[in-house]
Amino acid sequence: MIRTTARVFAGCLVALMAACTTLSAETRIPSTLRASEFNDTASQYMERPTFVAVQTFSDGNIALQVLVDEYGTGYDPALGIATQHVTYFDKRFIADYLPLIDKYLEWEALAAQRGDLIEREIGMGKTWGVGGDIELRFGIYSSKASQHLLTIERCALGTCVNKALDLTRPNASVLRSLLVDFAAGRIGHEDTQSIYK
Repeated sequence: MIRTTARVFAGCLVALMAACTTLSAETRIPSTLRASEFNDTASQYMERPTFVAVQTFSDGNIALQVLVDEYGTGYDPALGIATQHVTYFDKRFIADYLPLIDKYLEWEALAAQRGDLIEREIGMGKTWGVGGDIELRFGIYSSKASQHLLTIERCALGTCVNKALDLTRPNASVLRSLLVDFAAGRIGHEDTQSIYK
């Protein structure tokens, strides 16, 4: 009941703040990034279709959007939204994200070597959010002794969404490379309007 109430509250909050900022431009980026989600039938984490885009908003902020198609019916009638997980990585704060991913890579290597099962928070970083900046909580979660996931949760008003962006070590490295390229301007918007007339 508490989780359902929190989801409804979060959905209402997002709907309320949606009028504050609009999407000005979007460019999809080809990427091998694949987030994982727990599959009840297979009883393990499995990779899901994952899409990356550069988005610019009416408030002037630019973010790298990571969108994951989740398991399920494809639509949540209670919230009125598709079952997709979206995480934004704000260009202004990339320098804050990289050390957190590096710490995960360090801890993952140690946990894999030792065979430890751990679940720990690594740190927080700000990101763009509808109506104002929110926080991303980076952590490590061992789904088994041989798999240690980078978890990235969205947090607003002191509450974190109970659904994290879960990445295996190879995918955490892909995300890190995407963020480095994004910060350096090697990926961004493309003017396809002038090409496809």
